[in-house]
Amino acid sequence: MQKFYCDNCGTKVSKNAAKCPKCGRFFKSVRCPSCGLTGSPDIFVNGCPSCGYAGENSNEGFNFYDIDEKFKPDRRPKRDGTGRFFSEHFYKRAIPVLFIVIILLIIILLKTGW
Repeated sequence: MQKFYCDNCGTKVSKNAAKCPKCGRFFKSVRCPSCGLTGSPDIFVNGCPSCGYAGENSNEGFNFYDIDEKFKPDRRPKRDGTGRFFSEHFYKRAIPVLFIVIILLIIILLKTGW
């Protein structure tokens, strides 16, 4: 038997639950935690029809959620394994600052007659 969880608070809920017994969130659909496919609980009876994920073999399961809730991707920078010492964000800020410092040094050197 598949496990179903509230996407809002993580409480285990029954397959046909209309709302979460803990937080009270109303459910409109089910989302596969592996591929993100959404649909009614009936299509997930034998696992996810899209990716084959079956939460019964692990502590994970399918998440009930409010379909009106927009998916918000994680905006944090991810390490890409290239071995870069500084992130791309650092370079976007550092280059203009470095340019200003170089211009100021040139002006100072020209005024001192060096």
